[in-house]
Amino acid sequence: MKNLSLIVSGLIATTAFAVVSCTQPSKNPDNHENDSPPTPLNKIESPISEAQSLNPEAAPPKLGNLVLAGTLVPVDVKATREGNTLLIECLSRDTVVEREKYSFSDKVFAIVSGPSDVFEPPIAIIQYPMDIGSESSWAGKVRTGTNSNPAKAIIKSSQEPVNEDFGSFQALKVTVDLRIDTGSPEQSEARLQFWFKPGEGMIMREFGAVSKREPRISEDREPTSPEEG
Repeated sequence: MKNLSLIVSGLIATTAFAVVSCTQPSKNPDNHENDSPPTPLNKIESPISEAQSLNPEAAPPKLGNLVLAGTLVPVDVKATREGNTLLIECLSRDTVVEREKYSFSDKVFAIVSGPSDVFEPPIAIIQYPMDIGSESSWAGKVRTGTNSNPAKAIIKSSQEPVNEDFGSFQALKVTVDLRIDTGSPEQSEARLQFWFKPGEGMIMREFGAVSKREPRISEDREPTSPEEG
């Protein structure tokens, strides 16, 4: 357990936003066993007129995986709602590895903070009514520790099929492309991505190449019981 804490601490210390790319294993074109047409996935109706149809403030699955700089860390996911805020904590062996915070209303769902950054004001990920494929902008500051830097973002929405071990469904995907003015000649760039399943909320999110949270469908240890506040 001590070694796991040291590994997790090291991963957190090296966290920085980056763009990530993933490749899927190719299938043998000559292998036609069990060939069958995929089950069609229901499309999400656009525009999304109200929060109830998407339910973005719902608690995420209680068992999850964090992928931290390429290292898989099984976690228990605890969601706490206080007023119009949603705090999500990822715990490994009762130790909080990462926190993320969101705010919500009947008009907007926004990210307040990620594992290492606070967004001032919060970045609106979803605004109602919302046309899938729409684009919006944000301007404010990104605070990391004691440093606060001006920043701008472009927020884009799309519909994307998700086919993972934890399920197949049509997701609303929201991408936030951040440009942060750190005072250097070149601005720092970061990409945040969120996947929402209608009626069940945020199923998966990714903060660059260093932090991804997704559901876990099996467990190899006794979990920590998530609590709702």
